Parts: sequence; structure tokens; C-alpha cells
Amino acid sequence: MLNFVFAVVLPFLALNQAGQLRQLLDDGQPQEAYALAETLADAHAGDPDFDFFYGLAALDAGYPAEATFAFERIIMFDHGTPRVRLELARAYFVLGNYDSAAEEFKRVLLLDPPRHVRDKVERFLQAIQEQKNTLSLSHSGSVSVLSGYDSNINSATSDSQIFSDLLNSIVTLSDDSREQDDAFVGVGAQYNMSFPLSQKKAVFGGVSFSNHTNGSTSDFDTNSLTLSGGYLFGMGVARVRIPLTLQTYYLGGEQIRNSFSMGLDWSESINRKSQRIHFGLLSMAQNPEDGNKDSVTFIAGTGATRSISRWPINMMGSLFIGNEHYSETEYLGKYLLGTRLSVSYQKVRHHFTFNVVLQQALHEEEDPSFINTREDTFMNMAFLWSWILDDALVMTTKIEYTDNHSNLQLYDYDRIQTQIGIEYRF
Repeated sequence: MLNFVFAVVLPFLALNQAGQLRQLLDDGQPQEAYALAETLADAHAGDPDFDFFYGLAALDAGYPAEATFAFERIIMFDHGTPRVRLELARAYFVLGNYDSAAEEFKRVLLLDPPRHVRDKVERFLQAIQEQKNTLSLSHSGSVSVLSGYDSNINSATSDSQIFSDLLNSIVTLSDDSREQDDAFVGVGAQYNMSFPLSQKKAVFGGVSFSNHTNGSTSDFDTNSLTLSGGYLFGMGVARVRIPLTLQTYYLGGEQIRNSFSMGLDWSESINRKSQRIHFGLLSMAQNPEDGNKDSVTFIAGTGATRSISRWPINMMGSLFIGNEHYSETEYLGKYLLGTRLSVSYQKVRHHFTFNVVLQQALHEEEDPSFINTREDTFMNMAFLWSWILDDALVMTTKIEYTDNHSNLQLYDYDRIQTQIGIEYRF
């Protein structure tokens, strides 16, 4: 009996709610209609009558992504009519998803619609073609200079003595093996470009160089040159990016790493404020000075982003796992488990970001110097402030704290870095 009541009453309720939405739209109140539809969506989403007016309300209120969800639900269950496909195409067009919009508009034409509908569709198709004709190469770049202070330029322990299990005695460390603080200066330059193949596909590339020079010693100066490129494309509400990177890295004037990496980033809208993210990275590194330190690294993770437009704040959280493997020196290899949290706030000319990374690392084999397997708990916190002085000039400030807690005393350290810089963008 109860199932019979639900079977009779629920469709009636859905029609009644759809009628309320239609009345608000007829009265020229799309914002009010959308707000009402949002409160009713959990109970009535999936009903074609409700979804149609929900989609219209979302589209007219300025939320085209939500409109596509509603119209796609109708079509998914084979309730699509020429009007539904027309409104779905219009939502795709507003979103800038011109390929999907053109596909839906052409389906409407195949249904031999009335003349006024055909004229409207052809105007949209012409507008889409004009948008596609504007596809062109875009590029940007920047140069920057910075200076700051580093409390531990070599990421070394502050202890002067450690106990070695191998020697079964206390070992006194040299000054070079203990933490060293120093002032530093740095320069950087980058150039990026992107060429759209369509409204949903593009190739991209770039080159960047960075230099970090310490004031008192050159042993830990760093230089890097990075070439990057890749391909991105859209799949419905998802965006897929495949980046490729080549990098060479110098420490103290010596080339210590050449690496190639390939990634996969997948982001998918949950609603207008939230996204799911999935990512993976495969990297191969070669050490020209020591072939025993060649490695392969794999990382995979998942997370989500959330925006709060009222303030405005953007938040991101993710979890990741990974493995770094050395075929010749297995004790350097490790398994990784970590999380990353990020909160950013942007208001007019000021952009603030706070990042936290927590990572647990368990090495694959015993360290031969300690006859023990290394375990590290790593934490990094960074606060960044960007002040847009004008359209091309940005002042940047960063305060960063790192703590690596290790069961092997030699690798236990903490570090504080502060820096300020100027970046010119073009």
C-alpha cells in the first residue's frame, strides 16, 4: 500500500514543483527559480519535467554547468525532445563548449524543426564558427629577481655528533655535514605558449630557467633548465591534461640530474563550486656523475577543490601514494604516502596562499651506514603573498618552514626560508 501511495504521489509532487519553477520563469524571476530548484533537487532530480525547468532556471540565472547536468539527465533516460536538445546546446554554447554545442544544434536540425527554430539554430552555428576562427596562439612569460635567507641551505642535521650502528661508536660531523645558514639571491625566467586545436583541445609548451646563489658558499648553489609541453582536452564536464617535462639540474656547478616525466591530470566538475581531481606522474631520472643513483618515480593521487565565492576563497585537498626506486642502491628507494592542503584568498590586487604538505616515507632497504631502515615524517608549510603593483609588475613574498623527522639522526633536520622578490610579466 505504501509503495502504491509513493507511486501516485511523487509524480504529482514533481509536476507541482515544476509548475512553481515555470511560474517563476514566466514572471521573469530566474534567480528565484534557480534558488528554489536547488532546494528541491535532492528530492526531484531525475524527473524530466522538474529537470527541464531546473535547467532553464540555471541557464537563465547564469549557471550553465548546472543547466547541462539537468538537460543531460533528461536525455540520458531517453526523454529528450527537440526543445531539450536545443536548450542543452544553448547551455554548451554559454559554457564555451562549442564542439558539443554544434553537435546538439545539428541534431536539432535533423529533426526538421519549425522555421523560426531553424533560423535560431543557424545563427548559433554561425556564431560558433566565428568563435573557432578566432583560435590563435597565446603566450606569456615572466622574469623575476629575489633575495632572502635560508637557515639550512644543505638540509642537514644541526647535531655535531651522531651514533653509527655500523661502527658502534659516536661520529663527529664536519662543518660541511651540518646545517649551514646563508643569505641568497635568485633569478628566474619562463615563457609559456598554448595553441588551441578546437574549443576543447589544445597543445601547450614552455621553457623556464632558475638560479639560486648563496652568499657565502657556492657548494649548494642550484641551477635548473626545464622544457615542458603537453596536450589537454575536454570530455563533457571533465578536463584532461597530459604534461611532459624534460629537466636538467645543477648543484654546486655540477650536473647531478637529468629527468623526464609524464603526467596525467583529470579534473571533473561536481557542481559550480567543486571539482574532483585525479593525478599521476611517472618520472625517470639519470645522474651523470653517479649511475648508481638513477631512479624511477611513480606518484598517484586524488582530491577535490572547493571555492567559496562570497569571500572569495579557494581550497584544495589531496591524498597521494608513490614509490621512488633505485635499481643499484636500493636503500635510497622509498615508498611514499602523503597529503596536501591548500587555501588561497584573492582580493583585488592581493593574493594570499597557504600550503601544507605532510608525507611519510619508508625506505626499501637498510641504510648501510646505520644498519637500519630509514623512516621519515616530512612536513612543509608555506605562506605566499603576491601584490599586483600594476598589470605587469608583481611583488612576491614567501615564508616557508620544513621539518623532516627521521629515525636516523643524520637525516633529521628543519629549515626556514624567507624571501621577497619582483616579477615582471609579459
